[in-house]
Amino acid sequence: MKIKFFLINLVIFAVVYSAYAGTPHAPSEISKDARQAVQFPPQIKTAMLARMRENFAAIHEIHAALAAEDFETAADVAENQLGTSSLGPHNARQQPYMPPSMQHLGMAMHSSASDLARALQEHDMQKSLKALTVTTSYCVACHATYRAR
Repeated sequence: MKIKFFLINLVIFAVVYSAYAGTPHAPSEISKDARQAVQFPPQIKTAMLARMRENFAAIHEIHAALAAEDFETAADVAENQLGTSSLGPHNARQQPYMPPSMQHLGMAMHSSASDLARALQEHDMQKSLKALTVTTSYCVACHATYRAR
């Protein structure tokens, strides 16, 4: 099972790496960023970016728990750090500045993380990985479409 999980992650890494291998990284090419810029007040932007880093850390914790086949820890992290149970006043402060489609992607990510938590409680690796892919697809879509200013 661990070898299968490793191979799945290796394939995901290879796909993501190949997708971004041709992406420009030179500072002069950053200005060509075609994503929609969304203006936030500085304090809200700082808090939102910190929250996204926490989300990324939670996804890492879920991966680590899955690698150890610790479905209970993964489910707890999915619901309480990413899922709808994790929503609080910080979300309400940033939403007025977001375009509706950006708000939708954020809420869909949190909702799918709650779905992920339920899938993890079934202790089914395949179902759990599929649910994790759905959750992270919202992150990828949002970050590919928007950038905070």
